[in-house]
Amino acid sequence: MILVADSGATKTDWIKIDKKISSKIFQTSGINPNFIDEKGIHDLLCNELLPNVQEKISEIYFYGAGCSTDENKQKISEALNKIFPETKIEIYTDLHGAAIALCGDQSGIACILGTGSNSCFFDGEKIINKVTSLGYILGDEGSGAHLGTTLLKAYLTKELPIELSELFYQKYKIEQSEIIQTIYNKPFPNRFLASFSYFLSENINHPFINQIVKNCFHDFFKYYILIYPEYKDLPVHFTGSIAHVFSELLIQCSIEHKIHIDKILQSPIEGLQEYYQKIIHIA
Repeated sequence: MILVADSGATKTDWIKIDKKISSKIFQTSGINPNFIDEKGIHDLLCNELLPNVQEKISEIYFYGAGCSTDENKQKISEALNKIFPETKIEIYTDLHGAAIALCGDQSGIACILGTGSNSCFFDGEKIINKVTSLGYILGDEGSGAHLGTTLLKAYLTKELPIELSELFYQKYKIEQSEIIQTIYNKPFPNRFLASFSYFLSENINHPFINQIVKNCFHDFFKYYILIYPEYKDLPVHFTGSIAHVFSELLIQCSIEHKIHIDKILQSPIEGLQEYYQKIIHIA
């Protein structure tokens, strides 16, 4: 039995795959080593993962946000190794997982648009070029965190039209002091910011909201796709909750940039499941 994980800032999707048993998908909280220490990761795995895994696991493939450095990979690996001491464990970035899920063995540009954002040029075997991930403060354009930040700024600076401002307050009953306190002093501020993307989706037909989302997506194309010389000649694929929920606007913006979007997956786990099912049945 092998275990495959795709972990973002908000949630982690897991698959169990065996030659004789159909794969099973379940979820735990997001595991980003930039925001959780090794003990926190270990405790989360014990509380949320173990109740779903009773079988003997021979291999674990973990694709995660925040896993771009050796130090962060080590955090995940050691936490998993304490629970599965005799298991082969490999840690990769969430971008690597997205590229495999979206492109398979073909060349393309793979994009993540969820709580955070990123992209890479994948040649069908490996990542050839990628954007430097700067996180939700300096980057993540087009992401849920970016959308939430843009909405909150418009609300707090009174740029949000009065009818939207009233709807916002009715929905969240949140004051400026609480917003600032949560962003700067509490854990997982990126998740908090991204949570306001629900308000955007609920009011997407309002011109002001529509324009907020479009502007954020145009920023994404500028910083995450137009930088690749090959972008006009390759299919561009997306995965993530924001890409899925706002797919219509995303496609509209892509047309303005003369970019062809080939595939939009709600989660990379769909493509990873197909990939590993092929591997395990070949082995």
